Amino acid sequence: MNTLAKINKKWKYVADKGDKWKILPIDGNTVEGDCEDYSLTVLFHHECKGDLKKFLKMFITGEAKLHYVLAKTNTPSQRGGHAVLEYKPKGFIDNWSKKYISKNQMEKKHGHIFKKKFWFTTVFYRLLKGKIFG
Repeated sequence: MNTLAKINKKWKYVADKGDKWKILPIDGNTVEGDCEDYSLTVLFHHECKGDLKKFLKMFITGEAKLHYVLAKTNTPSQRGGHAVLEYKPKGFIDNWSKKYISKNQMEKKHGHIFKKKFWFTTVFYRLLKGKIFG
């Protein structure tokens, strides 16, 4: 089983308090976190094979970007904040799609409205705030 399949099999959405972003361990029975945690965990474990320097470099060079989107909620007329990872050249992934798809598919299939990209400094700050690893 590849790392992405392992993460997806164990993934359980759990909202955090205070918006502290973390790279989650994937060796336990479950991987629990929110949308930012999912994106960061996939990039770190699946794409970077646990290499923190490579992970940080990807954000600095723009090879990886974290996007803020407005996503549909249980009340269709309302939208909530959500995070989506863009990893070049594979595409976009989040804890809803659980696989890489195009931006167009992300918008059509999940109804995401892309609003902004988080600067790499924001990603690093929030990871430090969350103590990087969960």
